[in-house]
Amino acid sequence: MVAVTAHYADDDFKLHEELLDFFHIPERHTGRNLAIRLHKILHEYNIHTKLYCITTDNASNNGKMMKSLRRLLHKDGIRWDGPRHHIPCFAHVINLAVQSFLKNLKVASLSDEHSWKNAPVDEESGGDESDECDNDDVEAMEDLPSNEETYDILMKSALLVL
Repeated sequence: MVAVTAHYADDDFKLHEELLDFFHIPERHTGRNLAIRLHKILHEYNIHTKLYCITTDNASNNGKMMKSLRRLLHKDGIRWDGPRHHIPCFAHVINLAVQSFLKNLKVASLSDEHSWKNAPVDEESGGDESDECDNDDVEAMEDLPSNEETYDILMKSALLVL
C-alpha cells in the first residue's frame, strides 16, 4: 500500500495536511511505477507546478522514483530536481540507526560469550560448553557495522534534530 499526503501552509501560515491518495500497486514497486502513479495524482489535484519536495523512506526504489518523476515533470515543461528535493524520512533514519545500535549490542554480548570460550575451564563447574557462541553468530558479527560506524550514524541523526 502507498499513501500520498500533502503538507502546506496557507496565506495565514496555518499548516494543512491532506491525504491525496491511498492505493495498492499490484505490479512491482519500481521507481518508474511509483513515479507514474504520483505524477497522475499531482495532475489530478493540479499541484504538479507547486511541488517543492517529497519525503520518503530510504528504499532505493524511492530514489529512482524521484529521478523518474523529474523526467515526467520535465515533459510537462516543469524543471524540478527530484534528487535535490528528496528528503529522507527522519523517523526512518532514526529507526535504522537504532536497529544498527541494537545489533551492535547483540554483537558485543556474543563477543563477550565467545571470549570466555578459550578461557581456562574450572573443573569444579563442569565446564558446560552449551553456552558457546555458534560459528554462524561469529560470521554474522563480521557483517555488522562497527561500534564506531553505529556511533557515527547516531551522531549524524542527532545533528539533524538540531
